[in-house]
Amino acid sequence: MSEKNISSHVLDTSTGIPAYGINISLYISPGSQDSANEDGEKQWILVGERTTNSDGRAKFIFAEFENPHISEEVMTYKMIFWTENYFQRTGTPTFYPKVEIYFRIVDPAIHHHIPLIISPYGYSTYKGS
Repeated sequence: MSEKNISSHVLDTSTGIPAYGINISLYISPGSQDSANEDGEKQWILVGERTTNSDGRAKFIFAEFENPHISEEVMTYKMIFWTENYFQRTGTPTFYPKVEIYFRIVDPAIHHHIPLIISPYGYSTYKGS
C-alpha cells in the first residue's frame, strides 16, 4: 500500500487564529459503499485520533495505524471534530458541540486535506490540497 494520509487545518474565524487542541476522530466505513448493519445504519471503524497543534493542524498517516480495514479501494471516511471543549476552554458558548464531515476518497495514492473553518455559530469545509 502506498503511504497515504489525510490532514486537517482548523481555523477559528471568531478570533482569526488557528484552533489548537481540538480532538479529531477519523473513521472508515469498510466494504461496499452500500454496506450497513441489520438496522440499515452504516458501520464505522475508528482509524485513529489526533489533536490539532498550535497551528491548528493535524495529520493522519495511515502507515502508523495497524488496521486491516484500510485498503486501496474507494472508501467513505468520517472525521469528527470535537469543538465543544475548544470553545469551553476559550470561554465561548457554541451551538455546535461537534462537527462531522463525511467524504469519499477515490484516489488513495494522493494526499487529502480537509480544512475546517469554525465559529461559535457556524462552520464550513472544502476539499483542500
